Amino acid sequence: MQFEPFLPPWILIAGFFLSAAVVFLSYWRRLRQQESLLVYVFLLFKIGALVVLVFMLARPVTQTRRKEKVHTVLPVLLDASESMGVEDQAGTTRFNKARDLILYHLSKQLSEDFDLRLYTFGSFLEPQTEGTLAAIPAAYGSSTDIGGAVIESLRREGKRVDALVLLSDGVHNLGTHPAEITPALKQQGVRVYTVGIGQAGDYKDVEIGSISVPTMVFMNEEVPVTFDIRSYGYKSVSAEVILQGTLVDETTAKVVQSDTTAAAKGNTMVLARQTVELTEKFPQERGKITFTIGERGTYQLTLSTQVLADERVTSNNQKQVEVHVTRERMQVLFLEGRPRWGYGFLVRALRSDPRIALHAVLEIAEGTFYHQRTGKQQDQSEKWDYPKRTTDLKDVDLLILGDVSPKRFGEEGLKAIVDAVSEKGMSVVLVAGESSFGQDGFYGTPMEAILPAELKGEQQVLPSSPLSYFVTPEGTNHPVFRVSSDPIEMQALLGNLPEMGAYWPLGKARPAALVLMTGKTDAAGDSPILLAVQKYGRGRTAILATDEWYRWSFMKGSDQPGQVLLRRFWQGFVRWIIMGDIEDKDALAISLEQEQYIQGKEIEIKVRHSSFDATGANKPVLWISSPDFGQKQFQLEPMEAPGWYRVAFLPSVLGAYKLLARVEQSGKEPLTAEREFRVEPYVMEQRSAGMNEQLLRSLSTDTGGLYFSAENVTDLPRTVPKGEKEVERTITRQLWNSPMLYGLLFLLMSTEWIWRRLRDLP
Repeated sequence: MQFEPFLPPWILIAGFFLSAAVVFLSYWRRLRQQESLLVYVFLLFKIGALVVLVFMLARPVTQTRRKEKVHTVLPVLLDASESMGVEDQAGTTRFNKARDLILYHLSKQLSEDFDLRLYTFGSFLEPQTEGTLAAIPAAYGSSTDIGGAVIESLRREGKRVDALVLLSDGVHNLGTHPAEITPALKQQGVRVYTVGIGQAGDYKDVEIGSISVPTMVFMNEEVPVTFDIRSYGYKSVSAEVILQGTLVDETTAKVVQSDTTAAAKGNTMVLARQTVELTEKFPQERGKITFTIGERGTYQLTLSTQVLADERVTSNNQKQVEVHVTRERMQVLFLEGRPRWGYGFLVRALRSDPRIALHAVLEIAEGTFYHQRTGKQQDQSEKWDYPKRTTDLKDVDLLILGDVSPKRFGEEGLKAIVDAVSEKGMSVVLVAGESSFGQDGFYGTPMEAILPAELKGEQQVLPSSPLSYFVTPEGTNHPVFRVSSDPIEMQALLGNLPEMGAYWPLGKARPAALVLMTGKTDAAGDSPILLAVQKYGRGRTAILATDEWYRWSFMKGSDQPGQVLLRRFWQGFVRWIIMGDIEDKDALAISLEQEQYIQGKEIEIKVRHSSFDATGANKPVLWISSPDFGQKQFQLEPMEAPGWYRVAFLPSVLGAYKLLARVEQSGKEPLTAEREFRVEPYVMEQRSAGMNEQLLRSLSTDTGGLYFSAENVTDLPRTVPKGEKEVERTITRQLWNSPMLYGLLFLLMSTEWIWRRLRDLP
């Protein structure tokens, strides 16, 4: 007997003696007054109940060993390598045929006499259930290790195996050859029953290996698609590669091509064609094809090649990937009410980005405006009017307001800006100036409510002590300040910002705002808000409380770091504040070029984090679970594109890998994203994909088993000898919660109480 107490033993023992002492003292007076035998009986009942209770709390258990006979384990191994994807008969692959034989013919019959264990294998062995096996759509392994699969299954199942069943086409091209393991199987008394799946003969196939395309592109942008294509069994073949696009999340779309067409959701359109020549000497090619799309939306791209008459596999003739198409170019309207230094610096920074279409308007005199447009040969001065209606802003993605008076817009114009932000998704950046932040500025207007911080309507502040820029922790992790892919360079740039001479005071930040930059003085005091952003309705707004940011361009150092910083800051700022509504669709996502990689190839893993308006958003972290080292955290490096991070990973072993990205959020549930990929050896699995019946027959006959074809496999359950193994089991019995002990405790306590009531004793 063993004890597994609820509490430490010393507490139980101390509790027992303390309780016994209390019971004895309660009867002590009666024992002295009348030495009645009945009082001693009552005392024994009480003490007995305490003994039973302490015994139960000590949780006594007993263990007994006994031998019993159980069914032997029968592993059933299904070859899931790519050669099993061959269609020997039209419409049915070898894998699907073998899988259906297991699920609908073998599994039920074998389960009656054996402890059935299901496995699939290619380069390595994987356990399955009937449910997971039925869910595997097609063969996936890039190689076949028959010997390794048999050895691994026996290692996992131990000594309870007398036989195993193998369904395969016999294409073995990796690891230990089956002939080398038959002596050991014979010695262990393990018989192998093989089922041949497929037909012998030459194998011919053309395969699209992989496809790589940017996940987000702009309208009318020429987008490159790289792909791998290879052939098997052909001396020479011309393969026409066709790229098609299907709109999946908009009602209409227009695809730009030689014959421009418009199509509704669900329609498939040809985007590009290309012919690739493959020869016996050069059976694999890395190709490149380009396309353009003229309307926004999410498209499913399908890259395919035609099925040839003598091809054995048709499922690998195409690959699919999803791409998001957004604006033709980001349309930015910059309004400046008077000539000042910042205007020219901002125009130069934005005009250098080919994805930004800038329309800059500077009021050089009362009612006279100077226009600068991206793509125009000449700038010009002319009469112009500020937007007064929502329709005036229908093509604007971002409105930047410099030193502009709200009176220029009128009440209806201000309401139009608010509606364009909340309903259309337009973004607004308000840059400090006398006309915009002063007493006659946007303070108290309808537009103040959409800004990330309160306006005070006060005059410019000229601090007595030097005032420096301070990027907040939230700003450091924000794409607006991801001005370099090198963390050291980024820290050096942001930590060397020049001091400023003035700023406009702001009130409190809104509850949903994110403060990215504040002022910092040597003297103690409040840190004024200099830059804040927030999401408002479908759009985003930002406020910049100084007009001296252009001084960043005068930072000294090699390669003009100040100008680089200024350009990268504004371009990244504009991209983030405009693209945010699209990127918010998936706040955190992991990007892989493909789902299966060849062993020895370095993999680039990308993580996109776009939920930047969440207060306290941090840099994503990535965990990789692998077959050799378990789960391990990897450091992500920021990329040039805002919100993107990357890490290079070289898998060391074959197997299935799992990725988990995570971002902590203050006061909110963390963001997570998961992906999986497989690592396979580099083996030309389909170079010789005809069924190798001789190998399967040798494996079965040399171990004392039998070979079956797909036609007579129903005889297999009657052929495999039924066996039982004698195993020793340890049976654990818990005594502390047995009904007998509960009954004894109840009997002792109730008998004493009832007896006292009947004797009319206290």
